[in-house]
Amino acid sequence: MSELGLNSSIYRVTRKYVDLLNCYLVEIRSDPNSVNKDIEEKVVDLFRNLAQEDSTDPQIQMLAVIIERDFRLRGKNARRLLGEVLISLAKNDLGRSTVAELEMVTAALSDECSVSLSRMQGFDQ
Repeated sequence: MSELGLNSSIYRVTRKYVDLLNCYLVEIRSDPNSVNKDIEEKVVDLFRNLAQEDSTDPQIQMLAVIIERDFRLRGKNARRLLGEVLISLAKNDLGRSTVAELEMVTAALSDECSVSLSRMQGFDQ
């Protein structure tokens, strides 16, 4: 795969999940009791898949690597945090710490999305 093709794939996948997580964050901030169930299920599925270390899904593997790298740079344990978010989502516990962790995951994916877009446009970072 060419570098352009690789960055295009990274951009497409990260953008998809950044959009999903941003929609979810907007909904839980506006009214946590009336979150769109379809969006909520997709977010729970995402975190369930990310929390599985033995996932064979290439998209999930890529997202997990992006998140783990970003968290490692912040001195955070990604696997632990992903597991905590999954437990909180399952319990419908959307407190400040859960929202902050969702924001960190979203930021990690958003940063990678921006980098891949810049590379596709010919601006190396």
